[in-house]
Amino acid sequence: MVRLTEIVEENMATNFSVRSVFVNPSHVVLVRDDNRFRNLLGEGKLSHLGVDSNMQFCRITVRGGSGNYEITVMGSSDMVYEKIQTSTKTLLKG
Repeated sequence: MVRLTEIVEENMATNFSVRSVFVNPSHVVLVRDDNRFRNLLGEGKLSHLGVDSNMQFCRITVRGGSGNYEITVMGSSDMVYEKIQTSTKTLLKG
Protein backbone atom coordinates (compact mmCIF):
# COMPACT_ATOMS: atom_id res chain seq x y z
CA MET A 1 0.00 0.00 0.00
CA VAL A 2 1.15 3.51 -0.81
CA ARG A 3 0.24 6.49 1.36
CA LEU A 4 -0.76 9.59 -0.62
CA THR A 5 -2.39 12.91 0.23
CA GLU A 6 -5.77 13.33 -1.45
CA ILE A 7 -7.34 16.71 -2.02
CA VAL A 8 -11.09 16.54 -1.52
CA GLU A 9 -13.54 18.94 -3.11
CA GLU A 10 -16.45 19.83 -0.84
CA ASN A 11 -19.45 22.06 -1.59
CA MET A 12 -19.08 22.36 -5.36
CA ALA A 13 -15.56 23.84 -5.60
CA THR A 14 -15.99 26.32 -2.77
CA ASN A 15 -14.21 24.41 -0.03
CA PHE A 16 -11.37 21.91 -0.11
CA SER A 17 -9.68 19.66 2.43
CA VAL A 18 -6.88 17.10 2.44
CA ARG A 19 -6.66 13.61 3.88
CA SER A 20 -4.31 10.66 3.78
CA VAL A 21 -5.30 7.72 1.61
CA PHE A 22 -3.71 4.33 1.11
CA VAL A 23 -3.72 2.99 -2.44
CA ASN A 24 -2.96 -0.54 -3.58
CA PRO A 25 -0.37 -0.03 -6.38
CA SER A 26 -1.56 -3.10 -8.26
CA HIS A 27 -4.99 -1.46 -8.72
CA VAL A 28 -3.72 1.80 -10.23
CA VAL A 29 -4.80 2.03 -13.85
CA LEU A 30 -3.79 5.56 -14.80
CA VAL A 31 -1.80 8.51 -13.40
CA ARG A 32 -2.08 11.90 -15.10
CA ASP A 33 -1.46 15.55 -14.24
CA ASP A 34 -4.46 17.54 -12.98
CA ASN A 35 -4.12 21.17 -14.09
CA ARG A 36 -7.51 22.15 -12.69
CA PHE A 37 -6.22 22.07 -9.12
CA ARG A 38 -3.04 23.84 -10.20
CA ASN A 39 -5.24 26.66 -11.52
CA LEU A 40 -7.27 26.73 -8.29
CA LEU A 41 -4.01 27.02 -6.36
CA GLY A 42 -2.99 29.97 -8.54
CA GLU A 43 -6.35 31.64 -7.87
CA GLY A 44 -5.76 31.34 -4.12
CA LYS A 45 -8.66 28.96 -3.53
CA LEU A 46 -6.38 26.43 -1.79
CA SER A 47 -4.45 28.91 0.34
CA HIS A 48 -6.24 27.85 3.54
CA LEU A 49 -4.64 24.40 3.17
CA GLY A 50 -1.12 25.80 3.49
CA VAL A 51 -0.14 24.35 0.12
CA ASP A 52 3.11 25.57 -1.43
CA SER A 53 2.55 27.71 -4.52
CA ASN A 54 4.69 25.29 -6.58
CA MET A 55 2.66 22.20 -5.65
CA GLN A 56 1.53 19.97 -8.47
CA PHE A 57 -1.47 17.67 -8.52
CA CYS A 58 -2.34 14.49 -10.36
CA ARG A 59 -5.39 12.34 -10.85
CA ILE A 60 -5.18 8.61 -10.22
CA THR A 61 -7.63 6.10 -11.64
CA VAL A 62 -7.99 3.06 -9.40
CA ARG A 63 -9.70 -0.20 -10.36
CA GLY A 64 -12.19 -1.26 -7.69
CA GLY A 65 -14.81 -3.94 -7.16
CA SER A 66 -17.63 -1.82 -8.56
CA GLY A 67 -15.64 -0.19 -11.37
CA ASN A 68 -12.99 2.47 -11.70
CA TYR A 69 -12.87 5.60 -9.60
CA GLU A 70 -10.62 8.66 -9.60
CA ILE A 71 -8.91 10.60 -6.85
CA THR A 72 -6.80 13.74 -7.02
CA VAL A 73 -3.61 13.67 -4.98
CA MET A 74 -0.87 16.15 -4.18
CA GLY A 75 2.31 15.65 -6.19
CA SER A 76 3.33 15.43 -9.82
CA SER A 77 2.39 12.41 -11.89
CA ASP A 78 6.09 11.49 -12.11
CA MET A 79 6.51 11.61 -8.33
CA VAL A 80 3.39 9.54 -7.69
CA TYR A 81 4.34 7.01 -10.40
CA GLU A 82 7.79 6.62 -8.86
CA LYS A 83 6.29 6.14 -5.40
CA ILE A 84 3.93 3.47 -6.73
CA GLN A 85 6.71 1.69 -8.63
CA THR A 86 9.13 1.60 -5.68
CA SER A 87 6.46 0.16 -3.39
CA THR A 88 5.71 -2.74 -5.72
CA LYS A 89 7.70 -5.74 -4.56
CA THR A 90 8.58 -8.43 -7.06
CA LEU A 91 8.84 -12.06 -6.11
CA LEU A 92 12.08 -13.79 -7.03
CA LYS A 93 11.62 -17.17 -8.66
CA GLY A 94 14.28 -19.76 -8.46
